[in-house]
Amino acid sequence: MRWLTCTMLMAIAVGAGAAGVNSEFNPVRAHPHGSAATAIHRVIVKFRAASNSRQTAQTRLVQDRVSALIGRTGLTLRASRSITGAMHVMHVEPAVAGEPVAATLERLRADPDVEYAEVDQRRYPQELCHHA
Repeated sequence: MRWLTCTMLMAIAVGAGAAGVNSEFNPVRAHPHGSAATAIHRVIVKFRAASNSRQTAQTRLVQDRVSALIGRTGLTLRASRSITGAMHVMHVEPAVAGEPVAATLERLRADPDVEYAEVDQRRYPQELCHHA
């Protein structure tokens, strides 16, 4: 009888523990926590390569290219940081209040001086490849 009671209690304990585990434990963040929607969009913009005659002027006037782009698109620049000579991270406010980031990207991509524009966002790896 004592053996039966002990076995039953152990089965209940194991069953209760298994019921509490409903998914795999993965401590890696899959998305940002606590990110609130803001009116400022963070975008990465790469400018098209300048011609050789403009190459020296381009290196000297990088900030002028950013300012000119902001003026042409109607956006408000809050901050800018250079990644490379032609690539920048920009914190911009949309031209129209409440405009989605997709519309802001379309404004930037339509500019002839822009090679590409993408949203600056964090990526979280879920798996690492192990090659032998």
